[in-house]
Amino acid sequence: MKLASRISRWYFRQRYAVLFYSLLTTIALEPAFGIVVEHAPLTRLLLAANLVLAVLSSMTGTMRRGMLAVALLVSVAQAPSRLLFGTDISTGRLLVWAVVAIMSTACCVIYTMRGRRVDGRHVYAALSAYLLAGIVFGSFHHLVEIAVPGSYSILGVPLQGTFAIEESIYFSFVTLATLGYGDIIPLTGAARGIATVEALTGQLYLAVMIARIVSLYATERPQRSSRGEDQSLDR
Repeated sequence: MKLASRISRWYFRQRYAVLFYSLLTTIALEPAFGIVVEHAPLTRLLLAANLVLAVLSSMTGTMRRGMLAVALLVSVAQAPSRLLFGTDISTGRLLVWAVVAIMSTACCVIYTMRGRRVDGRHVYAALSAYLLAGIVFGSFHHLVEIAVPGSYSILGVPLQGTFAIEESIYFSFVTLATLGYGDIIPLTGAARGIATVEALTGQLYLAVMIARIVSLYATERPQRSSRGEDQSLDR
């Protein structure tokens, strides 16, 4: 019990750091894992694990319990649906995943903006929100191609309803960071609209978050200086 209690306390203190490094590992290593194993099952597993961590890290109380139940449900529902009903619910499950992830992203942003000082938790929460947003937009790009085949092209070849989630997440982060490589291009109005919103979101988020962190640091620094001066006078 003592060990479990210690682990629980450690996780509570480091929950945003754990979420950030989990998301970063998923984004950075998932393409490398695809060399030795099939992409799709691994991606589903990593997305499910990150969704559970996002809910545990960002939400509290009743919302956490409810969203955790939803996260676990969408994580394990795929295999039973195929065995019992012979249907594939991956599209619907990804949509639910995106909705829950949006809520987790919002909670991370709110936690960061409500901070009164600059510390590791708030920085990791801000970074986690950024990575979660990239994955969420990637899910939307994937769903748009399914709903409207031919919405994207890769190397000049229009897709036909099969936009791999790995490629859509890659395109999402290229768009979010406004890199503009040009290997994947949105073709329809819906696809271009989402890409435009994502690019604007990425730039505005960075501008607002940097301004917030700098303002907190600027407010906190004089307070630290005054405390240091008081301590030196006391001596």
